[in-house]
Amino acid sequence: MPGAVLGAMSDVVQGNPDALRLNPKHMAIGAVYGMTPRSPFIKSLASIPVAPGVTAHSIISVKGTGPVENGDDGVVQYQSAHIEGVESELVVRSPHSCQGNPVTIEEVRRILLEHAEQACQEGIACPASDSEAAAPD
Repeated sequence: MPGAVLGAMSDVVQGNPDALRLNPKHMAIGAVYGMTPRSPFIKSLASIPVAPGVTAHSIISVKGTGPVENGDDGVVQYQSAHIEGVESELVVRSPHSCQGNPVTIEEVRRILLEHAEQACQEGIACPASDSEAAAPD
């Protein structure tokens, strides 16, 4: 497994090892079970705060026009998807798979541009100026 995946799993196990113990009487393994609200894995992930220095944003889909707090996207309830302490949260009126929604796409673009600008201000990476980009090699 890639080192980053192993590192993340190590964080989960160390942060809440009891939540990840397998119950031999209830061996439900797989992607669908792993994503249910009662999944020990999901519960342990939810208990881990966003790491210091990481800016988190949230895009949550909610179907219909009713109150967001009581809504869902047909799969996940807003209350389950909502994360306290994020830099921004955008609710997209959409079914579960909202990645093709123009509102979602524009929000991802906004977040990426915001982070690119911040990285440039910190001297990490800056786009070439127009004059540098136009100069011959």
